[in-house]
Amino acid sequence: MNEEIQQIVDRNATLEAENAYLYQTIRDLTAELTVFKASHSKFREDCMKYIQSLTTSSISPSKEMNQKVFKFTREIEILKSQLITSEKKNQSLTTENEKIIQEKEELDKTLQETNNSALQNKQMCNEILHSLLSLENTMKEKEIGTDLSESFQNITNDIDDLTISQQLHLMQSTIESISLNIAQTKEVRVVDKKEFEAKDQTIRDLQTRIEVLQHRADAIDECNANYIKEREDLNNSISTLRQALTVMKQEFVKADKERKELIAANQQLKNAIKEYQQFNQKQEEESSN
Repeated sequence: MNEEIQQIVDRNATLEAENAYLYQTIRDLTAELTVFKASHSKFREDCMKYIQSLTTSSISPSKEMNQKVFKFTREIEILKSQLITSEKKNQSLTTENEKIIQEKEELDKTLQETNNSALQNKQMCNEILHSLLSLENTMKEKEIGTDLSESFQNITNDIDDLTISQQLHLMQSTIESISLNIAQTKEVRVVDKKEFEAKDQTIRDLQTRIEVLQHRADAIDECNANYIKEREDLNNSISTLRQALTVMKQEFVKADKERKELIAANQQLKNAIKEYQQFNQKQEEESSN
């Protein structure tokens, strides 16, 4: 049981480190989108300033300048299209990031509840250990007839500084000492029945509380397992989102290509209709003549 408690503590530390790494990844993605958007805006602004300077110039623009203006205008249109796509992508990522952050907050809340449960378990260990040491001290005092309160106080002062694993180990050794003391007492003298039953009941109660503590430790382990599964699901969701964004980008390029092909086909159809109309008109004129 001591090893299981230590494993829970180590696993909690690992999960906290993974949480910090995931938060940093989200912040990095958001920063990259912001920088990308800012660079597009800056380039667009520079292009507009350059075109404006050409427009307001007192010298008539040469053919080369007109070509540069046309080139910059075309690049601005392309950048506008890219900027719209980037804004849509940024909005989609922002929504997904908010969802991820919300899920992380829920997982952090679960982790905090786990830590609170571990703190309650430590407090329960302290109470049980105090009770066991008090019982052991009382039995020793009755056995040797000497006041051991000062020695008992020195021992109990150090309990809070122990880890849960150390407390459980001390608890187990104390129970074994008490059980051995009871066995030895039975051999050397007849113990008052009511007193013995009371002590025995105390031990059973303490064992029951230890079982409760074990159940809580099992619950913490199950909670951590659920947390790990949810974290894996979250990572899968992030991977799926990235794949979906890649597919959307490919579909956008494909749709743009198809649109251009449709425009060309439409123009060909218009030309064919025009030629057909001219042919019909010519036929009608020849018929009338």
